[in-house]
Amino acid sequence: MKPRIYILLSLVLASCSIQEGERLSPPVRVIFDTDMGNDIDDALALAMLNNYIDLGMVDMIGVVSCKDNPYSAMYIDLLNTWYGHPDIPIGVVVNGKKPEDSKYANPVVDMEQDGKLLFPRSVEDVSSLPDAVSLYRKLLAGSPDSSVVIITVGVSTLTARLLGSGPDKYSPLGGQELVSRKVGYLSMMAGNFVKSLPEANVFNDSAAAAIVFRDWPTRIMISPFDVGRALRYPAESILNDFGFVDIHPLVEAYKAYLPMPYDRPTWDLTSVMYTAEKDSGYFAISPPGKVTLGYEPGHPRHVVTHFTPDVSGKHYYFSLEDNQSERIMERLVELVTMDPLHE
Repeated sequence: MKPRIYILLSLVLASCSIQEGERLSPPVRVIFDTDMGNDIDDALALAMLNNYIDLGMVDMIGVVSCKDNPYSAMYIDLLNTWYGHPDIPIGVVVNGKKPEDSKYANPVVDMEQDGKLLFPRSVEDVSSLPDAVSLYRKLLAGSPDSSVVIITVGVSTLTARLLGSGPDKYSPLGGQELVSRKVGYLSMMAGNFVKSLPEANVFNDSAAAAIVFRDWPTRIMISPFDVGRALRYPAESILNDFGFVDIHPLVEAYKAYLPMPYDRPTWDLTSVMYTAEKDSGYFAISPPGKVTLGYEPGHPRHVVTHFTPDVSGKHYYFSLEDNQSERIMERLVELVTMDPLHE
């Protein structure tokens, strides 16, 4: 148990780390679209978002899972509950991709102590959760115009279905018009523009990715493969920076995913960081352009991404400047390990 004075001091220190402009800005209204359970970076990214909520920088109005496995939603609920945000709505994909069990979500959700689940959840039956596209439409319809940023860090299954959705009880607008009216931009972890090689979020549902790149009506800010690969979350942090609690669902997930110690790319974390702190100059941003899909030379089934500069384009991608990498990594570790609200 942490003494109350320690919690208050932690809150003060966390608050002091925010730049003055960030304190004065309203929180970014976010829907997080994740394939939680595939790679461990999704769990790190969701932890960041929960901490951004406590810092007053993000208002996460919903989370949708594009992984077709109930443990994906269970772990999302578990982590949000652990961080003190159990009421965030969760939507689930129907007939989605990647239904296999998770190396980390399943064991952490099922962890027990004295015959009881170790980590509480707020949702008793995930089969009762709404279809993700329906939740998308509900959340967008209830939001001010141009106010929502969608952060998508998995396959494009749900965002493509959202574009193709029709009027419903939440809105008379079709999906593309609803997105155009309510979404400020799409923050997307996808693609590889350095080498003509497949990237999982595109390759695993390339038909959906093609629809999104072709039809999405707002800006798309893309964090590509090479950025997250260059910034590896340190195992040392997992081993040493969570001593304020006896057991942590993020640490247990990280340990379950691969044999320790290992440093893991921060693909999804960079999309989250850009969205919450886009004015902080962490990343270089390309000129506008258009992303299209093609095929890896010699591999006619291996879908790859191509970026063509175009002043009328709505697509942009991040890159790293050498003098920013250390600064970015320090901030990522700070945001993942910050936990001032738990005793």
